[in-house]
Amino acid sequence: PKVVHKEHIALIDLVGVIGEGQQIEADIVAASLRRAFEEPKSKGIMMRINSPGGSPVQSAYIYDEIKRLRGLHPDKKVYAVCMD
Repeated sequence: PKVVHKEHIALIDLVGVIGEGQQIEADIVAASLRRAFEEPKSKGIMMRINSPGGSPVQSAYIYDEIKRLRGLHPDKKVYAVCMD
């Protein structure tokens, strides 16, 4: 893992279709979210999303993980910036 020296906003880029075997897989996003929330120097999380959508099950899994992690780390804000 990379050593972080400065406070920052974690950026998670999501580009493509959401679904198993697609460009955006829920398991990978969930792991990224966990790392971002658990990083002590991360003051918040920004999700930059450029997706036409995809699997409602995979999307719900990502949403549920965001809600769970926000409950564990109420001091960290999550922002979603939606593109095309």
